Amino acid sequence: MEGSLAVWKTLRELGSGGQGRVSLVVDRDKDPIKRIIEPLKGLVPGTNEEHKLEELRRRFGDALLDFTSGRYNLGALKQLLSPTKEAKARLQAEAGVYEKISDPHLLRILDKNLDENWIVTEFQPNGTLSDRLVTFKGDALKSLRAIRPAVNVLAKMHTAGFTHRDFKPGNIFIGRDGEVVLGDAGLAFYDDATGSTITQTYENVGTREYMPAWAYGERTEIGPTFDCFSVGKVIWAMIAGRPTCRLWYVLKDEFNLIFPDKTEMLWINELLGMCVVEEEKDMSIREGQRLVSEIDNTIDAIEANAIPVTYLRRIRRLCRVCRQGFYQRNPTITLGNDGAGNPINPDQCMSCGHLDFFAER
Repeated sequence: MEGSLAVWKTLRELGSGGQGRVSLVVDRDKDPIKRIIEPLKGLVPGTNEEHKLEELRRRFGDALLDFTSGRYNLGALKQLLSPTKEAKARLQAEAGVYEKISDPHLLRILDKNLDENWIVTEFQPNGTLSDRLVTFKGDALKSLRAIRPAVNVLAKMHTAGFTHRDFKPGNIFIGRDGEVVLGDAGLAFYDDATGSTITQTYENVGTREYMPAWAYGERTEIGPTFDCFSVGKVIWAMIAGRPTCRLWYVLKDEFNLIFPDKTEMLWINELLGMCVVEEEKDMSIREGQRLVSEIDNTIDAIEANAIPVTYLRRIRRLCRVCRQGFYQRNPTITLGNDGAGNPINPDQCMSCGHLDFFAER
Protein backbone atom coordinates (compact mmCIF):
# COMPACT_ATOMS: atom_id res chain seq x y z
CA MET A 1 0.00 0.00 0.00
CA GLU A 2 1.38 3.40 -1.00
CA GLY A 3 1.77 6.03 1.70
CA SER A 4 0.39 9.52 1.99
CA LEU A 5 2.65 12.56 2.12
CA ALA A 6 0.05 14.28 4.30
CA VAL A 7 1.11 12.04 7.19
CA TRP A 8 4.49 13.77 7.33
CA LYS A 9 5.13 17.25 8.68
CA THR A 10 8.21 18.97 7.26
CA LEU A 11 10.50 20.46 9.91
CA ARG A 12 13.30 21.76 7.72
CA GLU A 13 15.19 21.10 4.49
CA LEU A 14 18.29 18.93 4.81
CA GLY A 15 19.57 19.40 1.27
CA SER A 16 18.64 19.75 -2.37
CA GLY A 17 20.18 19.47 -5.78
CA GLY A 18 19.74 17.96 -9.19
CA GLN A 19 16.21 16.65 -9.44
CA GLY A 20 15.24 16.31 -5.79
CA ARG A 21 15.13 17.52 -2.23
CA VAL A 22 15.68 15.87 1.16
CA SER A 23 13.75 17.17 4.16
CA LEU A 24 13.58 16.37 7.85
CA VAL A 25 10.04 15.23 8.62
CA VAL A 26 8.04 13.87 11.52
CA ASP A 27 4.91 11.74 11.67
CA ARG A 28 2.15 14.23 12.52
CA ASP A 29 0.53 11.76 14.92
CA LYS A 30 3.83 11.17 16.71
CA ASP A 31 5.26 14.69 16.76
CA PRO A 32 7.54 14.71 19.85
CA ILE A 33 7.04 18.43 20.50
CA LYS A 34 3.27 18.06 20.27
CA ARG A 35 3.41 15.14 22.73
CA ILE A 36 5.24 17.39 25.22
CA ILE A 37 3.05 20.48 24.77
CA GLU A 38 -0.38 18.80 24.89
CA PRO A 39 -0.12 17.58 28.53
CA LEU A 40 1.25 20.97 29.61
CA LYS A 41 -1.97 22.66 28.52
CA GLY A 42 -3.88 20.71 31.15
CA LEU A 43 -1.40 21.18 33.99
CA VAL A 44 -2.70 24.62 34.92
CA PRO A 45 -3.60 24.57 38.68
CA GLY A 46 -7.32 24.43 39.36
CA THR A 47 -8.34 23.32 35.86
CA ASN A 48 -8.35 19.56 36.45
CA GLU A 49 -9.00 17.02 39.17
CA GLU A 50 -5.97 15.56 40.93
CA HIS A 51 -6.17 12.13 39.26
CA LYS A 52 -6.29 13.84 35.82
CA LEU A 53 -3.33 16.04 36.75
CA GLU A 54 -1.39 12.94 37.74
CA GLU A 55 -2.12 11.32 34.37
CA LEU A 56 -1.05 14.50 32.54
CA ARG A 57 2.18 14.63 34.55
CA ARG A 58 2.86 11.00 33.60
CA ARG A 59 2.24 11.69 29.90
CA PHE A 60 4.44 14.78 30.04
CA GLY A 61 7.24 12.84 31.77
CA ASP A 62 7.04 9.98 29.27
CA ALA A 63 7.07 12.37 26.30
CA LEU A 64 10.01 14.35 27.70
CA LEU A 65 11.98 11.16 28.41
CA ASP A 66 11.31 9.83 24.91
CA PHE A 67 12.40 13.15 23.43
CA THR A 68 15.66 13.39 25.40
CA SER A 69 16.42 9.71 24.72
CA GLY A 70 15.78 10.05 20.98
CA ARG A 71 12.85 7.61 21.00
CA TYR A 72 10.70 9.30 18.40
CA ASN A 73 10.09 8.96 14.69
CA LEU A 74 12.01 11.53 12.67
CA GLY A 75 12.36 10.75 9.01
CA ALA A 76 14.32 11.87 5.98
CA LEU A 77 11.97 12.56 3.08
CA LYS A 78 13.62 12.08 -0.32
CA GLN A 79 11.40 13.64 -2.95
CA LEU A 80 11.98 13.84 -6.70
CA LEU A 81 10.75 17.16 -8.07
CA SER A 82 11.44 16.89 -11.81
CA PRO A 83 12.32 13.23 -12.17
CA THR A 84 13.72 11.54 -15.23
CA LYS A 85 13.06 7.90 -16.00
CA GLU A 86 16.46 7.01 -14.55
CA ALA A 87 15.87 8.99 -11.35
CA LYS A 88 12.57 7.19 -10.82
CA ALA A 89 14.23 3.83 -11.40
CA ARG A 90 16.94 4.68 -8.88
CA LEU A 91 14.41 5.71 -6.25
CA GLN A 92 12.58 2.44 -6.82
CA ALA A 93 15.85 0.49 -6.53
CA GLU A 94 16.75 2.31 -3.31
CA ALA A 95 13.37 1.50 -1.78
CA GLY A 96 13.80 -2.09 -2.91
CA VAL A 97 17.11 -2.43 -1.08
CA TYR A 98 15.68 -1.07 2.19
CA GLU A 99 12.65 -3.34 1.94
CA LYS A 100 14.38 -6.55 0.89
CA ILE A 101 17.44 -6.44 3.16
CA SER A 102 16.70 -6.84 6.86
CA ASP A 103 19.56 -5.61 9.02
CA PRO A 104 19.78 -3.10 11.91
CA HIS A 105 22.81 -1.56 10.21
CA LEU A 106 20.87 -0.60 7.07
CA LEU A 107 18.53 2.39 6.94
CA ARG A 108 14.88 1.45 7.49
CA ILE A 109 12.22 2.71 5.14
CA LEU A 110 9.30 4.26 7.02
CA ASP A 111 6.96 5.17 4.17
CA LYS A 112 6.90 5.53 0.40
CA ASN A 113 4.82 6.39 -2.62
CA LEU A 114 6.78 5.64 -5.75
CA ASP A 115 3.96 6.83 -7.98
CA GLU A 116 4.41 10.25 -6.35
CA ASN A 117 8.22 9.90 -6.40
CA TRP A 118 9.07 9.98 -2.69
CA ILE A 119 10.30 7.77 0.12
CA VAL A 120 10.84 8.38 3.83
CA THR A 121 13.69 6.64 5.64
CA GLU A 122 14.65 6.86 9.28
CA PHE A 123 16.70 9.96 10.12
CA GLN A 124 20.09 9.47 11.76
CA PRO A 125 20.91 12.62 13.79
CA ASN A 126 24.52 11.81 14.67
CA GLY A 127 26.08 12.60 11.32
CA THR A 128 28.21 10.33 9.15
CA LEU A 129 31.53 8.55 9.27
CA SER A 130 33.08 11.33 7.21
CA ASP A 131 32.74 13.60 10.27
CA ARG A 132 34.56 11.13 12.51
CA LEU A 133 37.43 9.73 10.47
CA VAL A 134 39.99 11.30 12.78
CA THR A 135 38.61 9.32 15.76
CA PHE A 136 39.82 6.10 14.11
CA LYS A 137 43.26 7.34 13.06
CA GLY A 138 45.97 4.77 13.70
CA ASP A 139 43.60 2.26 15.31
CA ALA A 140 43.26 -0.77 13.04
CA LEU A 141 41.11 -2.90 15.36
CA LYS A 142 38.71 -0.08 16.16
CA SER A 143 38.33 0.67 12.45
CA LEU A 144 37.70 -2.94 11.42
CA ARG A 145 35.23 -3.59 14.23
CA ALA A 146 33.34 -0.39 13.43
CA ILE A 147 33.04 -0.96 9.67
CA ARG A 148 32.31 -4.71 9.80
CA PRO A 149 28.50 -4.35 10.32
CA ALA A 150 28.21 -2.16 7.22
CA VAL A 151 30.27 -4.65 5.20
CA ASN A 152 27.97 -7.41 6.41
CA VAL A 153 25.06 -5.40 4.96
CA LEU A 154 26.91 -5.33 1.64
CA ALA A 155 27.32 -9.10 1.84
CA LYS A 156 23.54 -9.46 2.21
CA MET A 157 23.01 -7.08 -0.68
CA HIS A 158 25.36 -9.07 -2.91
CA THR A 159 23.60 -12.32 -2.02
CA ALA A 160 20.29 -10.69 -2.97
CA GLY A 161 21.70 -9.49 -6.31
CA PHE A 162 22.32 -5.84 -5.38
CA THR A 163 25.49 -3.76 -5.68
CA HIS A 164 25.50 -0.56 -3.58
CA ARG A 165 27.93 1.39 -5.84
CA ASP A 166 28.39 4.34 -3.48
CA PHE A 167 29.97 2.95 -0.30
CA LYS A 168 31.81 5.91 1.23
CA PRO A 169 32.10 7.65 4.64
CA GLY A 170 29.42 10.20 3.73
CA ASN A 171 26.88 7.41 3.19
CA ILE A 172 27.69 5.59 6.42
CA PHE A 173 25.67 7.09 9.26
CA ILE A 174 26.41 6.95 12.97
CA GLY A 175 23.39 5.39 14.64
CA ARG A 176 21.87 6.33 17.98
CA ASP A 177 23.84 3.53 19.67
CA GLY A 178 27.11 4.68 18.11
CA GLU A 179 27.26 1.87 15.56
CA VAL A 180 27.30 2.43 11.81
CA VAL A 181 24.21 2.39 9.60
CA LEU A 182 24.61 2.11 5.83
CA GLY A 183 22.38 4.37 3.78
CA ASP A 184 21.91 6.23 0.51
CA ALA A 185 21.37 3.22 -1.75
CA GLY A 186 20.21 5.53 -4.52
CA LEU A 187 22.84 4.17 -6.92
CA ALA A 188 22.13 0.54 -6.04
CA PHE A 189 22.20 -1.74 -9.07
CA TYR A 190 20.07 -4.88 -9.23
CA ASP A 191 21.51 -7.61 -11.40
CA ASP A 192 18.34 -9.30 -12.65
CA ALA A 193 17.91 -12.02 -15.21
CA THR A 194 17.49 -9.52 -18.05
CA GLY A 195 20.76 -7.78 -17.29
CA SER A 196 18.96 -4.44 -17.40
CA THR A 197 20.61 -1.33 -16.01
CA ILE A 198 19.55 2.17 -15.10
CA THR A 199 23.00 3.60 -15.77
CA GLN A 200 23.87 5.36 -19.00
CA THR A 201 26.79 3.89 -20.91
CA TYR A 202 29.08 6.88 -20.44
CA GLU A 203 27.98 7.74 -16.91
CA ASN A 204 30.39 7.49 -13.98
CA VAL A 205 28.70 5.69 -11.11
CA GLY A 206 29.60 6.14 -7.45
CA THR A 207 31.97 8.69 -5.97
CA ARG A 208 35.27 9.02 -7.81
CA GLU A 209 37.50 8.94 -4.70
CA TYR A 210 36.03 5.59 -3.63
CA MET A 211 35.26 3.87 -6.92
CA PRO A 212 37.64 1.57 -8.83
CA ALA A 213 39.42 2.88 -11.90
CA TRP A 214 37.95 0.12 -14.07
CA ALA A 215 34.47 1.64 -13.52
CA TYR A 216 35.42 5.06 -14.91
CA GLY A 217 33.78 6.21 -18.11
CA GLU A 218 32.26 3.66 -20.49
CA ARG A 219 31.16 0.94 -18.10
CA THR A 220 27.74 -0.47 -17.27
CA GLU A 221 28.53 -3.99 -16.02
CA ILE A 222 28.91 -3.32 -12.30
CA GLY A 223 29.23 -6.11 -9.75
CA PRO A 224 30.22 -6.77 -6.12
CA THR A 225 33.91 -6.16 -6.82
CA PHE A 226 33.00 -2.47 -7.14
CA ASP A 227 31.79 -2.42 -3.52
CA CYS A 228 34.74 -4.48 -2.24
CA PHE A 229 37.17 -1.94 -3.71
CA SER A 230 35.23 0.90 -2.05
CA VAL A 231 35.32 -0.84 1.34
CA GLY A 232 39.10 -1.03 1.13
CA LYS A 233 39.31 2.70 0.42
CA VAL A 234 37.01 3.44 3.40
CA ILE A 235 39.13 1.27 5.72
CA TRP A 236 42.20 3.17 4.52
CA ALA A 237 40.48 6.52 5.18
CA MET A 238 39.50 5.50 8.72
CA ILE A 239 42.98 4.38 9.73
CA ALA A 240 44.70 7.25 7.91
CA GLY A 241 42.27 9.71 9.51
CA ARG A 242 41.78 11.53 6.21
CA PRO A 243 39.37 11.01 3.34
CA THR A 244 41.42 10.93 0.18
CA CYS A 245 43.79 8.43 -1.36
CA ARG A 246 44.23 8.62 -5.12
CA LEU A 247 43.12 5.70 -7.24
CA TRP A 248 44.46 2.33 -5.97
CA TYR A 249 47.60 3.86 -4.41
CA VAL A 250 47.00 2.65 -0.83
CA LEU A 251 50.31 0.74 -0.73
CA LYS A 252 52.45 3.44 -2.38
CA ASP A 253 54.88 5.27 -0.11
CA GLU A 254 52.84 8.49 -0.09
CA PHE A 255 49.74 6.72 1.24
CA ASN A 256 51.08 3.58 2.90
CA LEU A 257 49.69 3.13 6.42
CA ILE A 258 52.88 3.18 8.45
CA PHE A 259 52.59 3.87 12.18
CA PRO A 260 55.67 3.35 14.40
CA ASP A 261 55.52 0.21 16.58
CA LYS A 262 52.14 -0.87 15.14
CA THR A 263 52.64 -4.19 13.42
CA GLU A 264 48.86 -4.51 12.94
CA MET A 265 49.28 -2.18 9.95
CA LEU A 266 51.01 -5.05 8.19
CA TRP A 267 47.74 -6.97 8.35
CA ILE A 268 45.80 -3.95 7.12
CA ASN A 269 48.08 -3.70 4.10
CA GLU A 270 47.57 -7.42 3.45
CA LEU A 271 43.81 -6.84 3.46
CA LEU A 272 43.97 -3.75 1.26
CA GLY A 273 46.22 -5.58 -1.18
CA MET A 274 43.40 -8.05 -1.82
CA CYS A 275 40.74 -5.50 -2.73
CA VAL A 276 42.24 -2.11 -3.69
CA VAL A 277 43.89 -2.88 -7.01
CA GLU A 278 44.20 -1.31 -10.45
CA GLU A 279 42.39 -3.93 -12.52
CA GLU A 280 39.30 -5.93 -11.66
CA LYS A 281 40.93 -9.23 -12.70
CA ASP A 282 43.43 -8.79 -9.86
CA MET A 283 40.77 -8.62 -7.14
CA SER A 284 41.35 -11.45 -4.66
CA ILE A 285 38.18 -10.52 -2.75
CA ARG A 286 35.25 -10.46 -5.17
CA GLU A 287 32.11 -10.35 -3.02
CA GLY A 288 30.91 -9.18 0.37
CA GLN A 289 30.79 -12.44 2.30
CA ARG A 290 34.43 -13.19 1.48
CA LEU A 291 35.31 -9.65 2.54
CA VAL A 292 33.55 -10.11 5.90
CA SER A 293 35.52 -13.33 6.42
CA GLU A 294 38.82 -11.62 5.60
CA ILE A 295 38.01 -8.77 7.99
CA ASP A 296 37.30 -11.35 10.72
CA ASN A 297 40.57 -13.15 9.93
CA THR A 298 42.45 -9.85 10.09
CA ILE A 299 40.90 -8.99 13.45
CA ASP A 300 41.83 -12.44 14.82
CA ALA A 301 45.42 -12.13 13.56
CA ILE A 302 45.89 -8.68 15.08
CA GLU A 303 44.42 -9.79 18.42
CA ALA A 304 46.85 -12.73 18.42
CA ASN A 305 49.81 -10.38 17.77
CA ALA A 306 50.64 -12.44 14.69
CA ILE A 307 52.77 -11.22 11.80
CA PRO A 308 52.04 -11.88 8.10
CA VAL A 309 54.50 -14.33 6.56
CA THR A 310 55.10 -11.95 3.67
CA TYR A 311 56.55 -9.41 6.10
CA LEU A 312 58.72 -11.69 8.22
CA ARG A 313 61.88 -10.84 6.30
CA ARG A 314 61.24 -7.10 6.70
CA ILE A 315 61.09 -7.14 10.49
CA ARG A 316 64.08 -5.92 12.43
CA ARG A 317 65.00 -8.66 14.88
CA LEU A 318 66.95 -7.80 18.02
CA CYS A 319 70.05 -9.93 18.54
CA ARG A 320 69.37 -12.69 21.06
CA VAL A 321 73.00 -12.61 22.24
CA CYS A 322 74.10 -8.99 22.70
CA ARG A 323 70.57 -7.49 22.78
CA GLN A 324 72.03 -4.38 21.19
CA GLY A 325 72.26 -4.92 17.44
CA PHE A 326 69.80 -6.18 14.84
CA TYR A 327 70.08 -9.10 12.45
CA GLN A 328 70.56 -8.52 8.74
CA ARG A 329 70.97 -11.03 5.90
CA ASN A 330 74.67 -11.35 5.02
CA PRO A 331 75.07 -12.50 1.41
CA THR A 332 78.88 -12.76 1.77
CA ILE A 333 78.55 -15.82 4.01
CA THR A 334 77.30 -18.98 2.32
CA LEU A 335 76.60 -22.20 4.17
CA GLY A 336 75.87 -24.43 1.21
CA ASN A 337 72.86 -24.56 -1.06
CA ASP A 338 69.21 -25.53 -0.61
CA GLY A 339 67.40 -28.21 -2.62
CA ALA A 340 66.82 -25.78 -5.49
CA GLY A 341 70.49 -24.84 -5.66
CA ASN A 342 70.05 -21.43 -4.05
CA PRO A 343 72.76 -20.28 -1.61
CA ILE A 344 71.94 -20.43 2.09
CA ASN A 345 72.87 -17.12 3.71
CA PRO A 346 72.56 -16.57 7.47
CA ASP A 347 71.36 -13.46 9.26
CA GLN A 348 74.13 -11.67 11.15
CA CYS A 349 73.94 -9.24 14.06
CA MET A 350 75.42 -5.97 12.87
CA SER A 351 76.74 -5.29 16.38
CA CYS A 352 78.32 -8.48 17.75
CA GLY A 353 78.39 -10.62 14.58
CA HIS A 354 76.22 -13.46 15.90
CA LEU A 355 74.78 -15.64 13.12
CA ASP A 356 71.24 -17.00 13.09
CA PHE A 357 68.60 -18.29 10.69
CA PHE A 358 65.03 -17.13 10.28
CA ALA A 359 62.12 -18.40 8.19
CA GLU A 360 61.99 -17.26 4.60
CA ARG A 361 59.04 -15.31 3.22
